Amino acid sequence: MSPRRSVLYLPASNARALEKARDLPADTLVLDLEDAVAPAAKPQARQQLVDVFSCGWYEGRETVIRVNAIDSDDIIADLATVLACQPRAMLLPKVSSLDELDRFAALARSAGLDAGVRTWFMIETVAGLTNVQALVNAGR
Repeated sequence: MSPRRSVLYLPASNARALEKARDLPADTLVLDLEDAVAPAAKPQARQQLVDVFSCGWYEGRETVIRVNAIDSDDIIADLATVLACQPRAMLLPKVSSLDELDRFAALARSAGLDAGVRTWFMIETVAGLTNVQALVNAGR
């Protein structure tokens, strides 16, 4: 894989931004279902992603879907969206512990996701920073 020079974050609820991203030269597109999307707009954002991926707009591009946190009410629906879209990776925010990684792995397996969709995780909390070496060493 080539080094990434640019990563563009897009709210999955913004149809215009999703369309415009087709022609932008970013190396990676992160399609956000988490903080960039208002709670009431999350179902529509998921459907927009399914529609965009089924049209092949981002074919040949590195795509990542940022899901909601493991303890959110949205994680199951987000994983179903990832399964339907088959991006290169999914991004799990706010990871703080190995237990969260284990729970996420179990949820992803039960949702039907396999190793074909990689998982990136974000360290955004003090607990995550405290546990960063263990998280990195987990190699999940």
